[in-house]
Amino acid sequence: MEGRLAEKDRIARELIESLLQNVQGLILKIHAVVKQVPHEEPARQALENTLDRADEVLAESSNQIRSVLDNGSV
Repeated sequence: MEGRLAEKDRIARELIESLLQNVQGLILKIHAVVKQVPHEEPARQALENTLDRADEVLAESSNQIRSVLDNGSV
């Protein structure tokens, strides 16, 4: 039983890390595209604000997940 729980915990940790890395990758790709949008375009500021919020959400989520992982199994 302990072996199964340890395996589930390991898999959950890997999935969480993969998810966080993939979201970070998407944010970076979108950021690269936004840099190609002229500064005077109103959409650029909206996209930059959205990316800032995405970074905040990712950081908050990462911190919460790490807190849960550090305090026991998933």
